[in-house]
Amino acid sequence: MEKDLLGFTTRKLLKKFGAGNHKPGSGSAAAFQGMISAKLLVTVIQLANLTTHRAKYLKFLPELLDMRLAINDRIFPELANLFQDDSIQFGKTISLRKRRNAEADLVAKNHLARRALHELKVSIDIPLKIAELCIELARIAAFVFDNGFQSARGDTQVALSV
Repeated sequence: MEKDLLGFTTRKLLKKFGAGNHKPGSGSAAAFQGMISAKLLVTVIQLANLTTHRAKYLKFLPELLDMRLAINDRIFPELANLFQDDSIQFGKTISLRKRRNAEADLVAKNHLARRALHELKVSIDIPLKIAELCIELARIAAFVFDNGFQSARGDTQVALSV
């Protein structure tokens, strides 16, 4: 089992991303950006729900709190899993490709090529799931930008940009 990427310090994680290896790669990076977006949105929603601000945002608070629940209970945990899964899965794909390329026996090479293709299909599915979750976060961010705690619009804008 590979070490949990979320267990690394920020400095070590960034070093891993910049090490010139295939993992963690773009899928994990996209999931990580989504996780940051999710946490920024939760912060803005929580600020709108503070006793001192609640009256101003009361009209939209039920929907904002539902969004916060969706982020905390489903979206963020899924992104966290995909962050790790992308690195593991792409590692499997690359490993099989290397074995395929080094194989001299044509039958074995063909078998490894088919396995590598299968793993690639799984590898491609993960970033698509990440994108779907990030699209959902973008929709939430647009609503939060217009109806959430206005003094934290910078946080919401960063979340929307992701």
